[in-house]
Amino acid sequence: MKTIMTLFSVLTILFTVNPAMAVTQSERVHQIIAEQLGLNYIDVTDEGELQRDLGATPDDVGAILLQTEDEFHIDLRQLFQGISRFKTVKNLTDAIKLQIP
Repeated sequence: MKTIMTLFSVLTILFTVNPAMAVTQSERVHQIIAEQLGLNYIDVTDEGELQRDLGATPDDVGAILLQTEDEFHIDLRQLFQGISRFKTVKNLTDAIKLQIP
């Protein structure tokens, strides 16, 4: 029984969210882009252009926008018409900041 309680305590600590380790909006966007494009997280920079620098196709950009909207519960189409407005990673993170203060 003591072993089970110890294991439960360890699991509780491991899965408790630590605010100091919380992921920022920008970091989460970088993660979404890296996952969608099959890139390493460190290869996704704010200045990087989604299509030119990161190799995203228009379909990839659409998928990134949809996943970002789902993740943050926002509607990016209200801000811009067409996915071509999201040229860089920073364009996307800035658009999120406009909807989520």
